[in-house]
Amino acid sequence: VNPTTRQRLRPGCAPTRTQGLTAVTYARWPTLLQPWVEAAQRSEVERLPVVASVACAHPVPQRSLRISGLEPGSVLRTLPGKTELTVQLHVLGTREEVNWLLDGRLVGTTPAASGATSPALRLTLKAPGPHALTAMDAVGRYQQVTFSVH
Repeated sequence: VNPTTRQRLRPGCAPTRTQGLTAVTYARWPTLLQPWVEAAQRSEVERLPVVASVACAHPVPQRSLRISGLEPGSVLRTLPGKTELTVQLHVLGTREEVNWLLDGRLVGTTPAASGATSPALRLTLKAPGPHALTAMDAVGRYQQVTFSVH
């Protein structure tokens, strides 16, 4: 951290004269744990000092994924006489491999997209009640959708 400007510098981006720079250590949650960390604890990362320049910025995974095929707050109902239902899901915003978790448990992985659309996950739901579905790509982006099955 530059003590004068209080801006962050990455190794290799520091000015040729490193005199006067202060090393500061921050503990961060691993990106893949973000969906399970409470918002108040995640906000600690937002208080990190600003990076000195765009050229020195370290890429931070964006949470810009979108699950297609299931809207937040959806109520799904099985057909009469059936005990399960199947939904087809895609994720938008990535070309990476995507891991799918239902209520915190891995239920499938879709390979990296090779064409215009991402590969689909066919998810069979058997347990009634509230659920949370999380899609996470290989670079740490994620989206979580809550829904219920009746």
